[in-house]
Amino acid sequence: MENFLPEVAQNTGEVAPQAALNTPFRPLNPGPIKVTSSSQPGRPHIHPQIIDRDGGGGPGGNGGEDSIVNRRTELFRPGNPNPVASKTEAPLALSSTIEYNATPEDLRAPGNWTCRVTNLEDSPVKFTGRAEFPGRTALKQHVIRLGSAMEPGFNQFIQGIVAKLGVKIHLQSGKATLVNFDGTTREIGQSTIDFSEEGKREFGLKTLNFELPSLGGGGIRDVNSQYVEISLQGGTPKFPGGYVQFVARFEESGKEITGKNEAHLKNIILTMRLGLAVAQEKLALGNVEASFPVKVDPTGLLGNIADIFVDFNKKVQRAVEQLILFLVDKPLGDPVPGQPPPPTMRLLVNDLFGKGLQLLLSGKKPRIHKVVADAQTITIYYF
Repeated sequence: MENFLPEVAQNTGEVAPQAALNTPFRPLNPGPIKVTSSSQPGRPHIHPQIIDRDGGGGPGGNGGEDSIVNRRTELFRPGNPNPVASKTEAPLALSSTIEYNATPEDLRAPGNWTCRVTNLEDSPVKFTGRAEFPGRTALKQHVIRLGSAMEPGFNQFIQGIVAKLGVKIHLQSGKATLVNFDGTTREIGQSTIDFSEEGKREFGLKTLNFELPSLGGGGIRDVNSQYVEISLQGGTPKFPGGYVQFVARFEESGKEITGKNEAHLKNIILTMRLGLAVAQEKLALGNVEASFPVKVDPTGLLGNIADIFVDFNKKVQRAVEQLILFLVDKPLGDPVPGQPPPPTMRLLVNDLFGKGLQLLLSGKKPRIHKVVADAQTITIYYF
């Protein structure tokens, strides 16, 4: 477990055959040390072990030229001629990494530690040695329990943001024609995702218009969301790091299916699961799963032909699920020259999470170092 913010020492230089590049550093606190070596050869290297099946590689061929070279990477404590960790790499390794957990006893010896990279090639090679080690700044951590053990307050915070956004979803088949000020026209989708005026001002959102895919024998008319909620849930085999659950319930009265086969829609609940991930040291959204179970209740038809709606149910569900998966990364609004691009649903939710975590951790806008998630918890390391 990391207790201190890592610091980095790095050194780069050309190393003669059988010579070494040293990178000195001084761990200030106990904890994990990671040293890495990488190479940039001064000339192409041809390795007999790398064979091109088309005849271009191997000795005398034209292939096998790369920055992959033999080297030995070692980690030394001060005053000790023997390394505490060592690794010798064959040509197939792009870089070499070794790790060591420094104890308080290790740190008692005065002086610098050393990351050493030895050139095992027969020609000079440009190497970089890099050491990452515990620094001065103590890391704090905050644990969010997922699922039934969710800590009070976090999901309430998310719901407060959702209420502020005032998310409203309107579903209607077909397109609408928009007349511009200059008299030109353009088609927009009649279905919309809209937000409250406050949400638009604070987060720079715009109404998103989209078109529902064709549903075959009929269209959807005037279906509106009754409420929208977002919550954080525990891990599953598909989402081992937990997931964000988005639920929208729609109205259950009226003749929503129009056309040749008119019908009511019942039990319309859209559920999206967005897997938790880590992006740029922040909690983010990964894989997306959508479900839209819907029941079609035929009107004005004999019961013995009501089975025609069985496939129609599936068409409605598949169409909406595909649409939602598409909308996750679609810009929420049109681009404006000279302005930042409009956010996507994924970027918006990621930003909301970042702000929510800051409010939970501290009132001083802490910096997040790392986020680690498993099936039960999300642990945030910050300073």
